[in-house]
Amino acid sequence: MFRVFTAMLFAVAAVPAFAQNEVVVYHNPSNYDSSDGSVSTAACAAQLDPPFTTFGEIPIYPYLAGASFVNSSEGGTAECGTCWQLTSANGSVVVLIVDQADNGSM
Repeated sequence: MFRVFTAMLFAVAAVPAFAQNEVVVYHNPSNYDSSDGSVSTAACAAQLDPPFTTFGEIPIYPYLAGASFVNSSEGGTAECGTCWQLTSANGSVVVLIVDQADNGSM
């Protein structure tokens, strides 16, 4: 089951408040909801420092996400391991980018 959220995406660090993009965020429980899930399956695995074996070892777990700006064919991008604040009418949450996500697909 997918949950679909329309949210405002803000960078938590080093991005001015006016630099914002509206995005659609898809949450697929089979990706990151298991703390025993292998980080090696995520596009950003090699760029996380320190390296982690399971998603549950990541201090911000379970607030993990994929983003369309991460290029999985290149082993991730500079945005791997960055935190982003997602804000909707229901509130805000900070997530760590650990994977690639297809833009607009479920």
